[in-house]
Amino acid sequence: DLDDTLVDTSESYDRTVKDMVEKYSGEKMRRKELMDLRLEGGFNDDWEATAELLNRRGVEIFLDKVVEESRIHYLQIARKNEELVVDTEMLKQLGKRYRLFILTGRYRSEYEPVWGELDNVFESVYCVDDFDLEKPKPSGDMLATIMAKNNIQNAAYIGNSIDDMQAAQAAGLRAIGVTSNMEAKDLKESGAEIICSQINELAGVFRS
Repeated sequence: DLDDTLVDTSESYDRTVKDMVEKYSGEKMRRKELMDLRLEGGFNDDWEATAELLNRRGVEIFLDKVVEESRIHYLQIARKNEELVVDTEMLKQLGKRYRLFILTGRYRSEYEPVWGELDNVFESVYCVDDFDLEKPKPSGDMLATIMAKNNIQNAAYIGNSIDDMQAAQAAGLRAIGVTSNMEAKDLKESGAEIICSQINELAGVFRS
């Protein structure tokens, strides 16, 4: 996974959600509202989460409008506000022993302008709009498609959310949780076999 697993998006995606909710509802939004919504599962897409938070405040808005405006706002602030939290040298060392891929819920138009450089670290990067018909996380469809396309039999998926853990399980992968913004107990209850407090602990996990 990319967001809040390899990259800290608290001041980009989360900030965009907050800005959009406050703009259209006229009320302040606490970050805990977004985190509680993610704990429910099924809101891996931040723009769908934005629309849902507005809906719960009694604001009716078309999802297409949320997506269009949120994406513009996000791209205006992302480059200055997102931080890569993974050691790329560690990834390159892991890449000598394992095939490494990214599956992100981002659209490619949100990935390439901000983190396209990661194409040089991973064998392939898959965005949500690279797929036809497959359901997004927490469905395991996209992970299963990646495995079939690349002739992979055994794999693990590393992520930070309930949807990530459920998607891994649904696709028959081992689930590894990173507690960047969720409690270990919530990730374990969602299927995580291994818990890391931060992404760079993977070096030890895959060495054992």
